[in-house]
Amino acid sequence: MASARMRVPSLIDLRKGHPKARNLPHAKMAWAARRAAARLDASDEASFALCYSAGSSGNPVFVQRLARFLSDNYGTPCFGDNLFTTNGVSHGIELACSALTSPGDAVWVEGATYFLAHQIFVDHRLTITALPTDAHGLDTDALARFLASGELGAPPAMVYLVPTHGNPSGATLPLERR
Repeated sequence: MASARMRVPSLIDLRKGHPKARNLPHAKMAWAARRAAARLDASDEASFALCYSAGSSGNPVFVQRLARFLSDNYGTPCFGDNLFTTNGVSHGIELACSALTSPGDAVWVEGATYFLAHQIFVDHRLTITALPTDAHGLDTDALARFLASGELGAPPAMVYLVPTHGNPSGATLPLERR
């Protein structure tokens, strides 16, 4: 017997970041845009970034606030001069690949991983190997075993995983496995 798909009208599918226009709160978005424009009129450019980055590390006010947030919420001192912002996750992955890998290098990824990361790795001509996962994310015992045994070849130039609310699994890697 075929199962019927249940439709939940209040659910907005944001998996790929492309919500349907009819599902967006247009009035609230217009209000936010007017408020942002008013702040821009009343400020200088440095105090209100129009993109993710302003300068080499990002908007200085944002970077310092991010450092304070990370320090306060994760219990480890974090300083703004150790941070920089990117133009989104794909840009960050691209920068990491450019800095850490060369064509032909290996990258090991979680068995199911962020769909755009895979294409960035292909574009960098990396050899992609999927690692086993479970309900809590990457199987770190298997990772240690593969590294020790050489079963998957030489250690990779990079291991890519999303440890908190993994994409697409939603898994969060427990602290003892990080």
